[in-house]
Amino acid sequence: MKKNNSKKSWAYELETTHILNFALFFTVIAVVGVLAVALPKPKISEYEKRDLAAMPQFTWQALFSGSYTKDLELFFADTFPAREKFVEISARMEDMRGMRMDDVKIHEQPSTSQSQPPSAPLGDQFPAQQPEKEQEQQAPPAQEQAPQQPSELQAVENDVEGEKRGSVFLYKDMALPMFGGNKPAGQQYAQVITNYSEVLGDSVTVYNLIIPSAIEFYLPEKYKDQGITGDEKDNIDYIYSQMGEKVHTVDAYSKMDQAKDQYIYFRTDHHWTARGAYAAYQAFCQEAGLTPVPLEDMEYHRIDGFVGSLYGQTQEIRLKENPDYVEYFVPPQPHTTYRYVKNEPYTPYPSTVWASYATSGPNTYSVFLHGDFPLTHIITGQNTGRKIAVVKESFGNAFSPFLISHYDEIFVVDQRYFQLGFINFIQQNGINELLFINNVFAANTYIRINEISRIMYQQFVPPVYTPPVEEPEEETQPEEIEVEEEEKPKKAKKKKPVKKDDDEDDDEDDD
Repeated sequence: MKKNNSKKSWAYELETTHILNFALFFTVIAVVGVLAVALPKPKISEYEKRDLAAMPQFTWQALFSGSYTKDLELFFADTFPAREKFVEISARMEDMRGMRMDDVKIHEQPSTSQSQPPSAPLGDQFPAQQPEKEQEQQAPPAQEQAPQQPSELQAVENDVEGEKRGSVFLYKDMALPMFGGNKPAGQQYAQVITNYSEVLGDSVTVYNLIIPSAIEFYLPEKYKDQGITGDEKDNIDYIYSQMGEKVHTVDAYSKMDQAKDQYIYFRTDHHWTARGAYAAYQAFCQEAGLTPVPLEDMEYHRIDGFVGSLYGQTQEIRLKENPDYVEYFVPPQPHTTYRYVKNEPYTPYPSTVWASYATSGPNTYSVFLHGDFPLTHIITGQNTGRKIAVVKESFGNAFSPFLISHYDEIFVVDQRYFQLGFINFIQQNGINELLFINNVFAANTYIRINEISRIMYQQFVPPVYTPPVEEPEEETQPEEIEVEEEEKPKKAKKKKPVKKDDDEDDDEDDD
């Protein structure tokens, strides 16, 4: 009898446990669901540096075509509670295999494997315009310095030890990405650039500029013989030696070495600063026969509170407690700017060179060109007879604005997202100068190299359009749901000089 009672008691407890578990599970689901609907929805992902999906506007056409439900699903997925933290955790787990940035994934031992390019740029959507919170500086920009200059890292300090954390070297309050090098990839990079010079011939002057990283200048002497990082100067010189005679190689390294006592790299981010880009701009001017505009002749801006990608990689508290600031310099030359988004390569949208929404935090580097777009077109009216195309990854964003003072038109092409046949594009727009600018990691990474090669003759294939179901003419439309949604920029009224490829309906060449 006791045995039967014991079995019944055990079964009752088990049943009760199951009921409580189910109740708890559905309670959690219900709470999360309520929070997902009720909590304020973020518009920007600071970690991913992109705009999040907006609440779709309800229409019968959108509902019947299926686009409304898809957009609604994307909206809730993008604004899920604590999504930003989950994304960060996921990225951190992925980063254990190497440091992933927008331009390249850095490994201690570079991989020669090829991976697929991203399907879309992070900055396809137009960021919400926010009040500008910049701090205007009255002091001469040449005298502006970082709170703690990277040049201090050159001194040997026995009481300060550096720390190797994954593929990043931490020293004091600065994070330095470690370079491995990949000469076979560098040789392929040189060959691709050479191919452009041979195809374009004498009608287009081809330049190449490879950007060294911060560790090349700021790794303390006591660590340089320990094999912590590869020799970037040697790698760059090797790549340049493999290029054809028609390619004009730009020695940015020497100019940046001369300027290393200035604030030329961020401490918390893998990018260079505007001052680093300016040093490279001086080197380019020397090679291109131009006179660089002094920084003192440009309008100076500064944005404080920038904590970038290397803090996201390491989560080092010293980096967070010593944030960077972002400077930018506006040339005096008037100009007009347009940008082109993914899948709309023939549609110019009025834009600006510097983004007002970049006010602080991880997204601040997007002040340059609003981030990464397939194409940004800057028209100056200089009447110099010179038009240049700049092929770049994100490092080129801080560099390109300095060219405003020298060219009639500047076509800033992101090699990762550009969708037209680039050779055809150059010829149709009368471009007579071509600059490839890549950081040293990108120049040693096959995926970046293959992207530069692929865009030569690729052909744009418009996305498949599903026409909406026609509604009865007499049917009264329901009142649309009112949502806060940013307005998409209006298309430019003036016709742009970008011409369509002859075979725009052919299949895209993926290689």
